[in-house]
Amino acid sequence: MIAAAAPRRLIPLLGLLSALLLGAGRDGTLLVHSLTEGATIHVDGREAGQTPMHHPLALSPGEHTLRVSKPGHADYIDTFRIEGGGETVLQIDLIAVSAALTVLARPRGAEVIVDGKLLGEAPWSGDVEPGRRRVVIRAPGHAPWRRTLRVELGEQYPIDVVLLPAEEPVAAPWYHEPWIWIGAGAVVTTAVVAGVLLSADDAPVEDPDLVLPIEPIR
Repeated sequence: MIAAAAPRRLIPLLGLLSALLLGAGRDGTLLVHSLTEGATIHVDGREAGQTPMHHPLALSPGEHTLRVSKPGHADYIDTFRIEGGGETVLQIDLIAVSAALTVLARPRGAEVIVDGKLLGEAPWSGDVEPGRRRVVIRAPGHAPWRRTLRVELGEQYPIDVVLLPAEEPVAAPWYHEPWIWIGAGAVVTTAVVAGVLLSADDAPVEDPDLVLPIEPIR
């Protein structure tokens, strides 16, 4: 009786040991839950998807590295362990720290200026402080693009613009040129002085045709 009972007790132990051995050679799975939508998931340095994650990711047993990131948010970086044949579920919510601005512009290489500070050339993306931001996009030979944006914490703001060629300045009519009137003033002044000199022997001659109202140059 005693000899027969021993093998019965060994059967569950052998089954458990067999399951452990089989599980050790099988992949496990990872599933990331997050309230932060649109975050990118990197496992062991490789992109593995985005949140929300609808399907589990198969991984080999052992330790792995995880990074979850999204523009305008602080990155989540940690390590986790996968058990053979098991499922690992992680709940990760990112913390918003700024607003995210992305600029695409034609022509390529246009300057991106925020609140008077040159941030770089398009295409450009980066974080900006929340609040009212004055954005200018400019390129040589093109009319600048200017907007005031109200940006909020954790939000993304894509800008895609085509800068228009700057209009050529229209030449002013000849009678609008200041040097024309400067020259005319010199001629009139000379004529007035000459009239006075020619009548020096007699009383000065008043000739209203030689008097023109010339505004002073400021």
